[in-house]
Amino acid sequence: MGGSGGSNTEIWAFLNAFEFSFPSEEQLEHIEAIIIPGSALSVSDSKTLTWMAVMKDFIKNVFNNQPRIKLLGISFGSHIIAESLGGKVEKMLYIN
Repeated sequence: MGGSGGSNTEIWAFLNAFEFSFPSEEQLEHIEAIIIPGSALSVSDSKTLTWMAVMKDFIKNVFNNQPRIKLLGISFGSHIIAESLGGKVEKMLYIN
């Protein structure tokens, strides 16, 4: 994606947390934002899925040590960001 005359180039990368693929500290120096999308999984599954614990540690590291990097969570992404930073995520109680 380029700006006026193509001078501003954005580079996008896809990393797979399921395979423990996270940016290195060197790569983080060049990242402006991280988007964590939705998932069929829930953050409550983190007790049995080790990659989620690693992802939470990664999110905490980015938040605490790379404050210029924007974090955006969509659905599951917002839940795991919230839990990583000390929030509590629970199922919504429906009352009829």
